[in-house]
Amino acid sequence: MKIRIIQLLILLFASVSYAQQKQIKLSNQRIEAFNSEQGFYQNTIHSIISDNNGYLWVATPNGLVRYDGYSFDYYYHNIENKNALPNNFISSLLNDSKGRLWIGTRGGICIYLTDKEEFIPVEHTIKKEVFIKEDDKKRIWIGGLEKIEIFDASSDNLQKVDKIGEISLTDILKGNVITDVEFLSNSELLVSTSHKIFKIVFNQNDNYSHTVLEVKLDANIKHISEIIKINNSIWLGTQTGLYQTFYENNQLIKVGDYFIEDSKNTAESFDILSLFLDKDSNL
Repeated sequence: MKIRIIQLLILLFASVSYAQQKQIKLSNQRIEAFNSEQGFYQNTIHSIISDNNGYLWVATPNGLVRYDGYSFDYYYHNIENKNALPNNFISSLLNDSKGRLWIGTRGGICIYLTDKEEFIPVEHTIKKEVFIKEDDKKRIWIGGLEKIEIFDASSDNLQKVDKIGEISLTDILKGNVITDVEFLSNSELLVSTSHKIFKIVFNQNDNYSHTVLEVKLDANIKHISEIIKINNSIWLGTQTGLYQTFYENNQLIKVGDYFIEDSKNTAESFDILSLFLDKDSNL
């Protein structure tokens, strides 16, 4: 059954007094809370997405949850079923341009075909991924720790997913881990760690050979968790607020900041956990 989900679920960790001080206006969207009384038995959520059929999917440390607008269905690892979830710890989700659900777990990656309602494991993938993203060329980028794997997801055969490349940054990161990536172009990536950002220039025709340059960054920008490119701006979500930057000459020039810590009141800062651009280009 195809269902339209029109509510926006928002997870906010912010103080009410600070929101009032900054005059953050609430929209007229209806906000519903779900707990055990409604059938939602989870305390931690890592990711929320919707699929092409209108279902909401929720990644938790204790399995995958699907919400149809009325009730919750739970999906778990089953050691006797090779087409079940690889692991119950779900950290990331992606609905790709073909309508497949990509699921990142501590047991590896799998895809879920919504029409067939079956999980298909993707062999030999990163098991501690931090992101799954799709670019304009229908390549799926899966990153974790110090490595990024690239898959071709363009085939009309929805069960066919081929690994086409890998970028290892072990020698560059030196123990730091990747927190996010963003695409500058079809051959350029920005890769963030907690305190640094690197530009990766890669050649897909040469087995994804690449060069790495450290990007100059404002000294105040630290603890980076998310990157998103909107038009000509690169937005950085951090543990101490949101920054708008502009990329030029291998430098991210800060042009704005939001929800930044007040030196007189350290409680008035926001820990930005996720950034999302909606269909109307609202961040």
